Amino acid sequence: MCVLLPAFRQVARTENSPLPCYFLSYLTGKPMLGLAAICLVSGVAPHGPAGADTALLALAPEVTRALLQHPEVAEANARVCQSVHRLGLSKAESRPQLGLEISGGRQIVERVKGQDNRPDNRGPSESGRDPEKIDFLRNPTGALSDDQVSGAHKRDYAHRSRDNIYDGTLSVRYRLVDWGQNSAAIEAQNLRYEVAQIEAQTTLADRSFQLLRLAMRLARTQKMLAEQQKAADLIALETASIEARVRAGAGRLAELREAKLLVLDADIDINRTRANRDQLVEQIKLDYDLGADDAAHIFAVYMQHRPEPLKFLEPADTSAARALRLQLATTTHEERQIKGSRYMQIDGVLDGTMFDLADYEDEYELVGRLEFRMPLYDGGTAAARLRETAWRRNYLVPPRWHFPMI
Repeated sequence: MCVLLPAFRQVARTENSPLPCYFLSYLTGKPMLGLAAICLVSGVAPHGPAGADTALLALAPEVTRALLQHPEVAEANARVCQSVHRLGLSKAESRPQLGLEISGGRQIVERVKGQDNRPDNRGPSESGRDPEKIDFLRNPTGALSDDQVSGAHKRDYAHRSRDNIYDGTLSVRYRLVDWGQNSAAIEAQNLRYEVAQIEAQTTLADRSFQLLRLAMRLARTQKMLAEQQKAADLIALETASIEARVRAGAGRLAELREAKLLVLDADIDINRTRANRDQLVEQIKLDYDLGADDAAHIFAVYMQHRPEPLKFLEPADTSAARALRLQLATTTHEERQIKGSRYMQIDGVLDGTMFDLADYEDEYELVGRLEFRMPLYDGGTAAARLRETAWRRNYLVPPRWHFPMI
């Protein structure tokens, strides 16, 4: 399994809430290489104020599962796992290659010259007969010499020397000189893996912050709805008192009208707030498949775990800046890999062959050789890849005038 369980943090201030939003959750785990790429949560380590008397709340498994199974988070995690497998592939290509080959064949059906009253024009080496002996029953004149047999006839029977003979060859190949291509490929892929991890953590943090923001808005809306309901009850009680005084002739009708208008305004505010609450609940259900109780739990965990001071990060210390630096380093390794492909490559090959495995008589050979490959012309492929890498580097590092002057 490929498990991605990063720690994520998000610092922001919402426009609709006077409180600073600082969502902190630690998900323990580490990346692992395996057959499937999935996300699992092993637990949540609470982090609260020192000396707290109350028991710290833990994030519910349903909430954590909803976050990690979000389509954007799952896609980012899949990219991390893909980078892990590509890193393993780059490392595997730099290791020695071992191969086994067994070749041979056995004749199943034969139809040759000299059978069924057909003329036998084979020479002694193909017919297997002694040219000094004469077979009066099949060929009274004897076998023809090799000079009298045409090339087509020799080709027809050339397979007989390999009939029912099987040879096994064990080959070991290792690239001795590649001018740093393999090491550059491994370093570049390792940096891509780190970038994918940062992007996955950022995606998880963004979705977590959005969920927390919805939970905070829902908690505020529900609290507002409760306060509005209390105010509406007080207004209704006061309106009933005014109406009773008007009926008794001790009050004015204008006061009763004003009180009725206040009741209508309170009902309108309650209906508007209730509609906003229903929209928030529906959005949480649609985006995260969670309910109002889960949102209340998230808000309670946040309120208990939030630190008092706000955290501040320099721009160069953010995850986006670190990912940008890693991408720049990746282009450097890619350029070194492309330049190395232009030079001669040297492979060392060792072949061990065992002859006639069907009737083995301790016959074998061991052959070692060096193979030199020099690319003379590639149609401009390397130059095009270098230009592409240069353009990507220019995109990652814009000119100075793109940055605001300080």
